Amino acid sequence: METGILHPLGEKANQKPVQLSIEQLRECLREDHKRLGNWRDVSYEWKMPPGTLCRIAERAYEPKRPDIRRCLGLPIVSTVVVVGGESIPDGAQVYRADVCPCGQWYISNHPRRKRCFICSPYRRRVK
Repeated sequence: METGILHPLGEKANQKPVQLSIEQLRECLREDHKRLGNWRDVSYEWKMPPGTLCRIAERAYEPKRPDIRRCLGLPIVSTVVVVGGESIPDGAQVYRADVCPCGQWYISNHPRRKRCFICSPYRRRVK
């Protein structure tokens, strides 16, 4: 009996891919696992490694790689912070930018850096 949930590969060749949320994907994977009996058969249908599919369905894992997300029918996400400031060119795309207590934007070269390079300049390590 059909469940009504389509996975991105579809049952028939004429079905086009469907965008799923992570919750819908987990539900679909669990139903496929219940129907087929093991993760190897599920992985054969989805054309993905069985460990990855099991991890997505049974644990709180959400794949980040765009190729995996595309294959599973998940929307591709990207995290880009666009900052405008004096020291960073307008429209520059950076992974993470912080504001120093002096009000200056800066891109940190280390997670423990809490001040911009003007307030706390780089000092060489003494050998």
